[in-house]
Amino acid sequence: MWAPRQSFIRKTYLKTPAARILCGYRADWGACELTLRGHSDWVNSVAVSPDNRHVVSASGDNTVRIWNASTGEEEHVLRGHSHPVYSVAVSPDNRHVVSASGDNTVRIWNASTGEQEHVLRGHSDSVYSVAVSPDNCRVVSGSWDNTVRIWNASTGEEEHVLRGHSSVVASVAVLPDQVHIVSGSWDHTVRIWNALTGEEEQVLGGHFGSVNAVAVSPDNRHVVSGSFDNTLRIWNMSTGAKEHVLRRHSESVQSVTVSPDNRHIVSGSRDSTVRIWNVLTGGEEHVLREHSNLVHSVALSPDNCHVVSGSFDKTVRIWNASTGEEEHVLQGHSDRVYLVVFSPDNCHVVSGSRDNTVRIWNALTGKEEHVLRHSYWVYSVAVLPNNCHIVSGSADASVRIWSLSTGQQEHDLRGHSDSVILVAVSLDSCHIVSGSDDKTGMRRQAKRSMSSEGILIRCTQLLSRLTFVMSCLDPGTTPFGFGMWVKRNLH
Repeated sequence: MWAPRQSFIRKTYLKTPAARILCGYRADWGACELTLRGHSDWVNSVAVSPDNRHVVSASGDNTVRIWNASTGEEEHVLRGHSHPVYSVAVSPDNRHVVSASGDNTVRIWNASTGEQEHVLRGHSDSVYSVAVSPDNCRVVSGSWDNTVRIWNASTGEEEHVLRGHSSVVASVAVLPDQVHIVSGSWDHTVRIWNALTGEEEQVLGGHFGSVNAVAVSPDNRHVVSGSFDNTLRIWNMSTGAKEHVLRRHSESVQSVTVSPDNRHIVSGSRDSTVRIWNVLTGGEEHVLREHSNLVHSVALSPDNCHVVSGSFDKTVRIWNASTGEEEHVLQGHSDRVYLVVFSPDNCHVVSGSRDNTVRIWNALTGKEEHVLRHSYWVYSVAVLPNNCHIVSGSADASVRIWSLSTGQQEHDLRGHSDSVILVAVSLDSCHIVSGSDDKTGMRRQAKRSMSSEGILIRCTQLLSRLTFVMSCLDPGTTPFGFGMWVKRNLH
């Protein structure tokens, strides 16, 4: 599923993007199965009904459209908004669609008939995000007026106005307990609210710059964030409390990961260092200093024994996680290294680079085993849990699947129309998810000129839940398009 996110600025984008569905499998791994055409302006948001029968899209043409997910047929055009629609959600019972718009309203629609049931008025500026509670009883909206509002889904009445954010509320969600709401804002904070009382319970704040990288510990007890303010922060997932501020980096933190045993954090920075930290104490245990340029990616081996780092100095380095000693320098890339990963069996390191190649290295010897060639920069790589295949995403707009043992290309997945920024694979090796800077996605106009590498998305691969925790280098940018591919017979 390609699902563009919210954006206000359309000047730099084509005015006829479409929502697309990709599903199933073909021997030649063909791209799009369905193209949903009907919108006359950019597509800003898409949602899928919980029963998987419908796709709902929101557009700059002021309409919401409901599509049949099997046939691609347009079933309803929901007209009523007077400005672009930025966000849509489908209620868990599949009965209603909720939309948020630049006309300052939230609207509730009957999903079966397309009829408008309620217009929720109260926001004083554009509404940027919307969500529905798991029990279908409440609608939550986030706005450019810096507020979160809770509405009664049956009557359309406003129940609470949640004030506390000092900038745009870009994202809202209702937790499964139905008692708590989470909101994320351009004020650099995440806030947790009680949906019954409207009271603010937790503020996950403290960064003084945009959050550049986030990771969640495998035991789901901690969130770690890295920022342009040169710090990392460790948060308690249950209480929202900030447990530690890690301050040793002298420049922005570019990447962060948590060890499989939940005991250590590894960070890479623009200051050219890799640092290993203790999760419980927040203490710095090792500083790995051999890189001569920005460290863009770090990863830990599944056995917790080694760290691998990729840098703009064109090298990949393998370090002993216990001693901090450098064990291997992997030289071969002729340009910046964007991403590094370990194979699940600890035996291989895979790297992607701006030299248009993916390289497979023996993690024990440091020897290069295979060079896999794209026609343009490689932004992201992942190794399937079966240890048999590699997936890569490139600025040549392709996702490719390679044999780990032979280095041969097995599939070329086409459908994206611009750079593929990230790829990840589900634990059962059946699904590949890709994120792209293609024209189906939206990016708000940046405050400064940025190259595509300057707006790379960081993602933490929580493959057990096929979840991405993503953040952008600038709060004025939003994630791009997504593609989901179903992979079978690859075990």
